[in-house]
Amino acid sequence: MASNPIFLALVVIVLLGVSLFLLSEAKKTIKTPQIDLEQIAFSGAVKDTFTKNLEAAKSEKDQTKRFNLYYENFTVLRGVYIGNHDFQSRIQTETLAEFIKNEFPKNYKPELLSIPCLDSLCGSTNYPQEILALKPKIQAISSIEPQVLEDIFKKFEAAAFVGGQKSQWANYFDAFQSLKSEYQRTKDEKIKKVAGELSNFMQANFSETYQKIKAGQKSHYLEI
Repeated sequence: MASNPIFLALVVIVLLGVSLFLLSEAKKTIKTPQIDLEQIAFSGAVKDTFTKNLEAAKSEKDQTKRFNLYYENFTVLRGVYIGNHDFQSRIQTETLAEFIKNEFPKNYKPELLSIPCLDSLCGSTNYPQEILALKPKIQAISSIEPQVLEDIFKKFEAAAFVGGQKSQWANYFDAFQSLKSEYQRTKDEKIKKVAGELSNFMQANFSETYQKIKAGQKSHYLEI
């Protein structure tokens, strides 16, 4: 019996449609952000979490779950950049943010993927004179742990890059808490003195926030 050309044509069309659909799904599955892990100064545990999320996202069919995996990795990268202020970390973070924006338009919100500028290739520092005067005094105190000293100066640098008072306050407040912890550990009066100078600077330049905390239940956070 001769084959029905119309029937054969329909079969070809159906098979072609199925093939295109499967190809499209395959492309969706393997599409991943072009992140260069060698450019990021990961700690071991953080890198393990990041790579596991990347692998899980490759085979995850649920869009919301895939978005959550990539967004968790974005927060990891942003945290690394905030910690080290390295421009390579920023570039990788921006790459992932752009990927999320393009791949998950329904989940995308600009505020979720904001990345501060904390390096000289994207902005410039503006240190207050009081902080410039305070830095060498802190640097000269040998009892401060080197890692703590580095973290304090990173907070000063972050505050010098960012423009918003809320972010600046947060960085100075964290630096003060680090000095306070070092004083409690060492009882070094030099640390107490520079912490007091930083506290005075914060009170003078962020008076509304300072007074609000001072008058509240967390007033002890501003005491040495």
